[in-house]
Amino acid sequence: MIPILFGPVACLTLAFPFPFSFPPLAFSQIIEGSLLLVHEDKVYKVNAWLMSHPGGEQLMLHFIGRDATDNINVSHDRKTVEKKMKPFYVGDLADSELGQYRSLLPPSLLGFHPVLAGKGKPVTWVQEGDTRAFLEGRERLAEASSSSGEVASPAFRTRTTPHLPAPTLLLSDLYPPAPQPFTALEAQAAVHFKELSVIIDKSGLMAAPKYASGYSVELVRYAALLAVFGSCWYGGVYGGVGSAPGEGWKQALIIWVSAVALGVFWHIMSFTAHDIGHRSLANGSYFWNNILGVLISDFMGGLSIGWWCHEHNIHHHMTNDLEHDPDVQQLPFLALNKGSLNNLWSTRYKEYKLFDKIAEYAVRVQHMTYYCLLSVGRFNLCILSYQHLAIYAHKDKMWAFELTCLAGFFTWFGGIILGQMPSWKLRAMFLVVSFMTASPLHLMIVQSHYSRSMEDMGVLESHMTKNLRTTMDILIHPFLRFYFGGLEHQTTHHLFPRMPRHNLKAATVIVKDWCIKNGYQFDSYGFVEGNKITLSVLKSVADQVKFMGIVAADSVDEMTKKGVAQAFTP
Repeated sequence: MIPILFGPVACLTLAFPFPFSFPPLAFSQIIEGSLLLVHEDKVYKVNAWLMSHPGGEQLMLHFIGRDATDNINVSHDRKTVEKKMKPFYVGDLADSELGQYRSLLPPSLLGFHPVLAGKGKPVTWVQEGDTRAFLEGRERLAEASSSSGEVASPAFRTRTTPHLPAPTLLLSDLYPPAPQPFTALEAQAAVHFKELSVIIDKSGLMAAPKYASGYSVELVRYAALLAVFGSCWYGGVYGGVGSAPGEGWKQALIIWVSAVALGVFWHIMSFTAHDIGHRSLANGSYFWNNILGVLISDFMGGLSIGWWCHEHNIHHHMTNDLEHDPDVQQLPFLALNKGSLNNLWSTRYKEYKLFDKIAEYAVRVQHMTYYCLLSVGRFNLCILSYQHLAIYAHKDKMWAFELTCLAGFFTWFGGIILGQMPSWKLRAMFLVVSFMTASPLHLMIVQSHYSRSMEDMGVLESHMTKNLRTTMDILIHPFLRFYFGGLEHQTTHHLFPRMPRHNLKAATVIVKDWCIKNGYQFDSYGFVEGNKITLSVLKSVADQVKFMGIVAADSVDEMTKKGVAQAFTP
């Protein structure tokens, strides 16, 4: 019998027919449709906040039943937490649970999604896909039931058995395995991270830097790049260059320079959009960061800031999780871990990322096509952001404003910049060059994660341990630092995502020194070395796929030969 203690809300007792080690606190109300999470030993019911959460519905669902203290604190300032969360407070943890609550598995990580009955009302859990955590949990349940002599639960629908009835969410599904000493080490890591957070807060590095050390310098760069872009474009289109016979190459060269300048502008401007997505500007104002974000990202860059916030917030808190981090779900073109070869369910895209024949052929050569794929990454970002606006974002407050600003982008970029060029060849060249020039952004970001661990360590892993395990810093020459925007310090950024990126360099010195003193690994590699490591990871997965193909081919040959031999045997 396991007591379920939950402040003033409930005091229940449930019996479990299998010998698992469970935490003493169990939120049975989650099964019944209450969206509960823990923050600093207080319990919050967020049904009424789910659709209004600025960080996205899916991100909040990933923390139902969990202790979200560190994740909430690093993503919001103290005033916002106290103001926004107070209306959803429903009780405190029992005394026996204070400081040692053991997180549950959120239904979303099991492939379940809530069907809303109305704002603030209980939800109904419906499974959309089967995740590894769900299948492994049901296997443990079946084994435990079998060993205790109980009747096994009926078979349920999975991707491979679509004809069977859909499974219902069980309370036992929410309990992750808790191996020792893993849980004790992670609890200690959480305590250590609080100590590090105090050091960072006292350093003053969470505050925005003065203009002279931050955006004033960047504004000069933006203005210079726009001046080069505009003057070269005007000279190439209206300046008469290339009008004389044999001078067409001069016109193409000037327009090429214009495209490069625009691409570099988009590249470094994206760092400011990134700051806005983390609410690092305008004193953290949600309203003004949204307005600035849409103007910069949608109107000037042609990408949805709403899509980016939803994707990037999930990435920060589910880093390198093959089923839940959209940034590492790159099939059919890339498989970043052998786990990607198993047809995984994507909780973000609500579909199975299938390792089909197309993926098999693409992954075999992924270490050779890697840079080519990154070079066209901006086209993919456009597709994903427009898909988000068309399917998911119609309820967002900024949806209409985003569509308006995107219409403005297509007007100035498509109708004027491309439309006024004298030939389709120059239009195509300008489009491709400007988009490809922004590709170093993708190379820089993915290098910090693609070569790192992608193991699923479960919900009991602390925020600090997870990010030290899945992220690394890139060491670059000081002359090139402006082109990386300060985000080469990805580890510190992931530990403290609200920190202004201009302060990441100074903070990294503190964080790295603290990690070394306290026995935590802080990894950093040079740009070239980091690329080599990433390519070696891609080649390793490609070699596994080739080996699988060879084994499968040999098996087919053996079976064919055996069948032929049997056919001719009298």
